[in-house]
Amino acid sequence: MELHQPLIDLFSAYAWPDWSQSSQPRIRWHNREPRSFIRHDDKRYDLIQLKLVDAYGAGAAGLHALEENYLYTSQALTDYLRHLSEDGLLSLTRWYESPPRDSLRLIATALVALDAMGIDQPGQHLLVLRSWQTVTVIIARQAYTPGQLATIRQFCRRHGFDLAYAPDIRAEEVNRFNRSHQPFLYQGVQAMLSGRFAAWQDNYPFDISPVSDERPYFFHHFRWAYLDRLLEQAAGLGKAQLEWGYLVLWLTLLVAVAGSFLLIMLPLWFGLRIRATGEQDDKTSRFRLFVYFSGLGLGFMFIEIAFIQYFILLLGHPLYSISIVLTSFLVFAGVGSFFARRWLQSGLSRVLLAIVLMLPLYLLLLPLIFNLSLGWSEPMRLALAVLLIAPLAFLMGVPFPIGLAKLSEIAPAFSPWAWGINGCASVTAVILAKLLAMALGFSVVLVCAMLVYALAAWSIPRARSVSDA
Repeated sequence: MELHQPLIDLFSAYAWPDWSQSSQPRIRWHNREPRSFIRHDDKRYDLIQLKLVDAYGAGAAGLHALEENYLYTSQALTDYLRHLSEDGLLSLTRWYESPPRDSLRLIATALVALDAMGIDQPGQHLLVLRSWQTVTVIIARQAYTPGQLATIRQFCRRHGFDLAYAPDIRAEEVNRFNRSHQPFLYQGVQAMLSGRFAAWQDNYPFDISPVSDERPYFFHHFRWAYLDRLLEQAAGLGKAQLEWGYLVLWLTLLVAVAGSFLLIMLPLWFGLRIRATGEQDDKTSRFRLFVYFSGLGLGFMFIEIAFIQYFILLLGHPLYSISIVLTSFLVFAGVGSFFARRWLQSGLSRVLLAIVLMLPLYLLLLPLIFNLSLGWSEPMRLALAVLLIAPLAFLMGVPFPIGLAKLSEIAPAFSPWAWGINGCASVTAVILAKLLAMALGFSVVLVCAMLVYALAAWSIPRARSVSDA
């Protein structure tokens, strides 16, 4: 199975011509995303294998930490297990790092999937083999028999594989051929199966907790508590241990916040005077205007980025998700902006309230809709994505032009600042949304969007005039 058709053509014609469908009728190449294919397929397989689907160099350097990966989530593994025959096996191979990260997280996620299948003793269905550079996790639909375990041990002795875990493993069997200073895999699996995993992971330098569709960052292992230790180890073990992609994201956020503060907030606070009416004072007016336009920027980008990340599951590829989600938001928000004049005199609060109330519906319904539609054809899933985005994007396009129109009447000197505030908030929100999704999940990003839109509704511009200080 391969997402890129040119690669299939290359392998069939040049690399493995004897494996083409014409010469081997039993071989079938599928140009589809695995999650979508497995949902659409009703067959049962004796073996499902995911073997080293990404490059070692990029993964070791932490470059994959920022990527969503729906192949290794607990829901994905559950789908694979449900498509096994009664005696089927699910084989998953990852690169071995020292200390291990991907492989331990894969095992932890596999145990969650086995629990979702209703298996009471998941350790009886699990094997972990280690070579010099790889770790293979083999999950059986049925519990391993003594005969199968004897065959596995014979294979390991003959080919120099270490048995890192088996249902009847003994401590003296591990770390024999490909030795490391500690048998991390054996220790980790024992901790997971004995209920000591949380305490064991607290003392482990990397985050190896299970991943789900809600937070599918399989390659994100960074832990702030161990930053000082990792910095010390970097000199001897290589700077790849630091997962630079994640740290660079934090540095980018700091630069964006600092730039926004220096270029927008300070000049706005000290360089502009709003002559307020009624009970408002100058600082209150400026604060409300800042909250309104920054809230629109934060809320819009929080929703857009969360949808781009989450719709990868439905559309099957990051490029599809970026193209469809971004285009849909821009087009339908533009349509909403065009019709915004209808709400120019009244109704802005109702539009913002409608956005706030729609987001919980998306939180509840999107997982259910995706679960039902993953097996649909690609055109149907693309159309579904557009239909899901359109009503929300239409409403999200309304508040900003209305706010600018009101501002041009009551405080025209503030209009350039409104554009700047909104732009800086949007840039910051892109980075912040990614960090929130990685730490807490997509739902939290959408909840934050609800909060900032609610604040924007509270702070609808009410100042009457503005003058330069």
